[in-house]
Amino acid sequence: MNKQSLIYLASIAVLVILLPLMFSGCVRTSVDQSVHTLIIEADGQGLVTPIVGVYKHKKEEIVVLNAQPVDGWRFIGWEGTIGEIKSSKTTISMNKNHKIKAVFVQENALGKPVIIDPKQPTYFADGVSLDFTALTLPDGVTVTVTEVADDGLLPDGLFRAGAVVSISFSHEELDFSSGVLLEFPLDDPTDHSNIGVFHRVNDQWEYQDSIIENGKIFAVVTDFSIYTVLAANRVEPPESSQAGESILQGTRLGVTCPTPGTTIYISTTGGNWPEEFVLYNDMFFMPNHDFTIYAVARKSNMLPSPIVKFDYYLKEVVPPLSFILTVNQQGQGLVSVDPDLPNNRYEAGSEVTLTAEALEGWQFVRWEGDVTATTPEITVVMNWNTSVNAIFEQHPYLTSIDQVPDVTVEIGTDESQVFERLASFTTITDSSGSTHTVELMW
Repeated sequence: MNKQSLIYLASIAVLVILLPLMFSGCVRTSVDQSVHTLIIEADGQGLVTPIVGVYKHKKEEIVVLNAQPVDGWRFIGWEGTIGEIKSSKTTISMNKNHKIKAVFVQENALGKPVIIDPKQPTYFADGVSLDFTALTLPDGVTVTVTEVADDGLLPDGLFRAGAVVSISFSHEELDFSSGVLLEFPLDDPTDHSNIGVFHRVNDQWEYQDSIIENGKIFAVVTDFSIYTVLAANRVEPPESSQAGESILQGTRLGVTCPTPGTTIYISTTGGNWPEEFVLYNDMFFMPNHDFTIYAVARKSNMLPSPIVKFDYYLKEVVPPLSFILTVNQQGQGLVSVDPDLPNNRYEAGSEVTLTAEALEGWQFVRWEGDVTATTPEITVVMNWNTSVNAIFEQHPYLTSIDQVPDVTVEIGTDESQVFERLASFTTITDSSGSTHTVELMW
């Protein structure tokens, strides 16, 4: 046996020994960590680039994916870990193994009734679709989407930017209040300026709040007749001349719109349209704090204005220096105050007239306190907190004999004695100690 034969036999022996070990897991095989696997699948009828299959790509390599439906089908998105799942052309980074699927759905013909599937959108030709998944509908309800010629439908200032269709149903009195998502393709997917979904009401076109994504426009609608995508002029933003200024409490505030014939809606809680907005009817007043309103103006056959935020700031008012007047009295009488202000508070330097008037049997004597005087009427200048006191005293009176039997009298002989019987006297002492000449008749 030659040398080459020995080497061959030895190699076979080594393989016989190693192969069982390799399959049993006792010997580790190396895995290329720099390569990831990409699996591409498709559901429905359409072309995918790269085509359906299994691919190896370097780690972090960027792979471009493209999906193109065949006639009568529509691409609705990608399934899997991918960035833009709704875009027919997208990319994926090979940072790991990926499995993705392009999903195509068959479109329904225009002008023919289609049974609504409440679990998924209903797709029509020309890129129109209706999503009823937010509704509860009876079984067997059909929807018909019909293309409408726009001849004579559009007033001046409106231009078609998508399909014009009428939408009708097999059942009447259906509840659409939860909203139906309506989708249109755009004639020019690159032009998003001044474009919206409009609903025809009588002879006017009313804007429906719209969102544009990936060359398509969406609107949630609750009523049905004719819908289309239009390019239109936009209502000018609302204005408020006092916004941003410091304003006195109680000042009347208002919002206007330069575009004639608009309807204005305002919100004091936030800018979420339409749930936070109410119809603006009249001017409002500045409260006792800073506040903010949001305003939007809308008009038929036009796009709505942007929502505008107005901030109003309360102007701080420094009250004038003022003082308190306190009026008291001693005895029985009345004191009038002119002017008589609430809380007895008067601006600095103001003049207040006080007038004292005694009640019957009493007499005004004097003013005491921060002001002293003996005249019943005085003028007080309010340069500080002021307190005055009106003093009234009782008139002197003759003490009744019945009330005070110990009245002391003087007889003509100058002899003082306690009155115990009827007698004639000339003087009597009153309660104040004063003597008076009197004549007693009996």
